Amino acid sequence: AGDSSVFIELQSEIEPVILFCKYQQQKEQGTSKLSDLQQLKDSTEGMSAHLKAQLDSLMSGAEGSAMVGEIAWRGKTVAIPGKRLVSPTSDVVAQIKKMEEDSSTSGKGAGLSEREVLEKRLGAYGSLFTMFDTVKQIIHSEKSEVAGGGASAMSAESKEQKKVLEQFERMVSGLMLESHVKRNVELIQSKYEAYIPSNKEGRRAINTTPEEMYRLYEHLKLDVFDLSELASRQGEEDEALYDECSVAMNAIKTILCFFLGEHYNTKKQDKEAFLLYNRAIEHSDRVEDSGAKVSNLFAPILAAAENISGLSRIGRCITHARACASNSVSRRESFSEQAAKEDDATETLLDNLSKPKSFVGNRKRQVCRLPPSLKSLPCQPFLLDTAIDHIKYPEVPVEKTLAEADQAGKAEEEATAASSLLGGVTSMFGWGSK
Repeated sequence: AGDSSVFIELQSEIEPVILFCKYQQQKEQGTSKLSDLQQLKDSTEGMSAHLKAQLDSLMSGAEGSAMVGEIAWRGKTVAIPGKRLVSPTSDVVAQIKKMEEDSSTSGKGAGLSEREVLEKRLGAYGSLFTMFDTVKQIIHSEKSEVAGGGASAMSAESKEQKKVLEQFERMVSGLMLESHVKRNVELIQSKYEAYIPSNKEGRRAINTTPEEMYRLYEHLKLDVFDLSELASRQGEEDEALYDECSVAMNAIKTILCFFLGEHYNTKKQDKEAFLLYNRAIEHSDRVEDSGAKVSNLFAPILAAAENISGLSRIGRCITHARACASNSVSRRESFSEQAAKEDDATETLLDNLSKPKSFVGNRKRQVCRLPPSLKSLPCQPFLLDTAIDHIKYPEVPVEKTLAEADQAGKAEEEATAASSLLGGVTSMFGWGSK
């Protein structure tokens, strides 16, 4: 029993040192968090006073180098209210700075592929969002403690503290939503590199589909919408941010209509695709007419919408021409089928002379078809129609033609005179009379 107590005492003294060494190692790797230091402080109970003093000095130096007292968003700075929020908020700020440094290098120095860089970035964003959730949970806990007795029982100091917490929460929400937008933009850009428009050949199964791009932009639209709601919150309006979000929303609508048109274009539904391409161009024109300048946060979205606008115009022309061609063919086929049905259903007198039927007063019986029913005729060659101008006929002299006409007239007069003389003789003697 005595030996076990000695070992327990030694473990309680050595364990904080091991945790601190682990923290320092994670700090060199860029994965440390100040909340780990807080956990390390809580675990120093029970160790000797000398070791605790040494560890406290080391921890205070590490904590002071990474601790922050305020956060900034869109040109505004707010102090961190409450000691409980200092460590997790410092973790958020440190993670954002580290990710900005990593994005400048883009993994080139580490020799990573584009897929590995993307996976690393998405993992870093996942850690950042976990830190944001921790901060927001503490804020909600602080607000509930301040308003423990209800709004009516709150003192002026408590109301002021609650107002500061709400202002700090708005700053944290804005930073988190901007991080969501950045994450989605990076993911969309990596997916769009493998996308091939529907009007080009060479599409394969490994290429990004229009449906996948549509879903990604839907998530981005929700983040931009939440950011616009934050900018229009009563009492804390940010008109500049709201205008930027409005321009970005029109740009996203341009892209959504385009990819939805691509979906119908791949299925050869030209009319639906044409309407969606046309709607994408209308949203793109609104973005251009606004002439608003946006920050670096929304600049990639507007650049993508500008590129999509050109592809939408190409797709609209292709689907319009294809729809017109298919419509003319279908109209000819339907008209000929309708005419054939009418011909089969209607009886005419000229086609049924041998049948003892009345063809008067009956809708399905006619004397003849007026106008005549259309029938498909073979198209005559164009060259044969124009060849008539190049046919050479034999030339007949005019004098010969006139002489033949005079001889024929004289012979006809002689025959007429002989027949009239013979008729007079026969009538005189009664020949030929009844």
